[in-house]
Amino acid sequence: MPCQSQLLRLRDSRQTLHHIFRHAVTYSPQQFRHEHSAARDSAQAEFARQKARLAALKRLNQHINPDDLSATLEAHREANRAAVIRKVTTERSDPDVVRPSILETQAPLKWIAKRRAKEFAKETQARASSTDISANLDTAAAYQLRLLEKTAQITKKEADNEWRRARNKEQYQRWVDFLTKREDPLAPIPEYKDDDRSAFFTTQRRVFAIIREEQIRRSATRYVEDLAPPNFLSHHGLAQPIVLGLRGYPRSEPWNRRPRSRRYTTRHWLETEIEAFAEWMEMTPSEEAARAELSKTLIDLVKQADPALVAEIFGSQLTGLTMPNSDVDIRIRDPSYKRAPYQGDPNDKAAKAAWAGQHMALRKQRMVSHLRVIQSLLAKHEDFTDVQINAAAYFPLVIAVHKHTGLKVQIVSTKFADGAQKTTKKYLAEFPQLKALFLLLKATLNLRNLSDPWFGGVGSYTLFMMCVAALKYADKRYQQRTATASVSLLHFLDFWSKFDTYREGLSIEPFARFRKVTNQSYGERQARKEDLSLWARHRIAIPSAYRPWMLHLQDPADLYNDLGRSALAIKDIQATFKQLYFDLTWELEDPKRREDSTALLRNFVGNSERYFDEMRTPVDLWGSQFVDEYTESKNEAEGEANDVDVDALEDVFEGDASLGVPR
Repeated sequence: MPCQSQLLRLRDSRQTLHHIFRHAVTYSPQQFRHEHSAARDSAQAEFARQKARLAALKRLNQHINPDDLSATLEAHREANRAAVIRKVTTERSDPDVVRPSILETQAPLKWIAKRRAKEFAKETQARASSTDISANLDTAAAYQLRLLEKTAQITKKEADNEWRRARNKEQYQRWVDFLTKREDPLAPIPEYKDDDRSAFFTTQRRVFAIIREEQIRRSATRYVEDLAPPNFLSHHGLAQPIVLGLRGYPRSEPWNRRPRSRRYTTRHWLETEIEAFAEWMEMTPSEEAARAELSKTLIDLVKQADPALVAEIFGSQLTGLTMPNSDVDIRIRDPSYKRAPYQGDPNDKAAKAAWAGQHMALRKQRMVSHLRVIQSLLAKHEDFTDVQINAAAYFPLVIAVHKHTGLKVQIVSTKFADGAQKTTKKYLAEFPQLKALFLLLKATLNLRNLSDPWFGGVGSYTLFMMCVAALKYADKRYQQRTATASVSLLHFLDFWSKFDTYREGLSIEPFARFRKVTNQSYGERQARKEDLSLWARHRIAIPSAYRPWMLHLQDPADLYNDLGRSALAIKDIQATFKQLYFDLTWELEDPKRREDSTALLRNFVGNSERYFDEMRTPVDLWGSQFVDEYTESKNEAEGEANDVDVDALEDVFEGDASLGVPR
């Protein structure tokens, strides 16, 4: 039992500190704050405070027992609990369960906080969209404000790139240590350089060859933990600049043109430059004659090696997508070699796979022997130098350089490419802007050393199909044909800079984005039994354990061919496309860009006219002596083709009585 003095002190403290809200334990703190804030700046503020004080004192008085301090404290505790907790009966709970009333009246506090944050974000976005900068400032001033933001982004990106280069250097050193211990014999390993991505990916390829050999030996498709951890081959992609030391002419580029209309937009200007660049890259009659004569010489050398071999031109010379630095490609095959039929048990998959592997090895060995004879003939020829053979490639080939023109020639033992050529011509007819887009992007990657598959880049055919995939995606998404090269360029850069190669692959015919998974579902396995395209897609969709970032792109001409299997630098390529898209969109938005005399394509190809001229001039000079002969043979071939078509048409009409034509 407390003494009377203690009760008086409690009562006095209650009366003295009644204005402090936390002493009114039976009054809702939220209500106090609401009352106080609502009347704070009004004329009735004092009246509201007095009213709240009196109400709190009235509630306090009923819980004070002057004769018993313990009873007073217990009464306060009960009042506090009663303000928050009550008995509720719901259909979902026991009627005797005491639950906080807050659970029945409002959501948890974390949900309320998230909801208020979303509402605040929506209000902020609405205010930003309603307040247009261009409404208060002119276009130039608005662009300058956005330019400051761009500068901040560039600074942050440069710092991030420095961190990426440091991590790539550390990873490269790990590969060097790996090769030093396990590669036998050890080939020279180049030092790490930021600007030498070819050496970077060549070293990575050598490391993967050792890991892959061990996977095959253990019959494993997943990680070999005791040899290399899962992220051993991972690296960071970097946007690649144009090669250093590119010299240009003091005059403006031939593709730096403006539209004839005075009211042209930057989009029209970009369209004009792309078309002018594609027109400038077209082969001259002398260049075409030089390539035709060089191909004829190579085919004669193949016939000298073995008259039974069939040699034919393939690649860009047949599709019309030849670049100034494109190789002269000759494909050879041996029709006399035929595969013996399989004599084993058709249900024994292991034996059948071993037989197929032996057949492929025997065929490759036979073709390598032919290529070695061709190599010796090229080495003895006075017009060729730097003759080499690559017998370890998937498709063995002989490489050489023509002395008079500097053109690289390849004689390769590969499978038929007629389907690829027909597919290429089909898409060129379907998308008129495709050729100009391809030539620009091919030159863009070539100037950054990203166009050679052997060093991690993408080849011409792979890049062409990447263009087709981007255009098909744009047509499917926007339900309209992207008929101009400028719009197609923006769609291409935007699509491939955002495409997730870790999780998705691409099919062109039909166009589809499929998941990269190791095991398909039961329904997908059943569906592929009747769909060869789906079966091939499932094989391509299997990701590589140590290289999950690789591009998986199904070839529409050969469904089982993965066009991205050699594109080790796909991260660099995507980063480059992202940077080009960022720069181009700022160029198109600049209100003062028309005052600048430089070309819009400067970020893509720079001042590369002299670079290409140094390659084209020797070809043009050497081929000028064969122009007349080449033109006559070309006209005769076209005339014979037209005559054959007419004769065939007449035969059809004469032999079909249903057309009503008399015999």
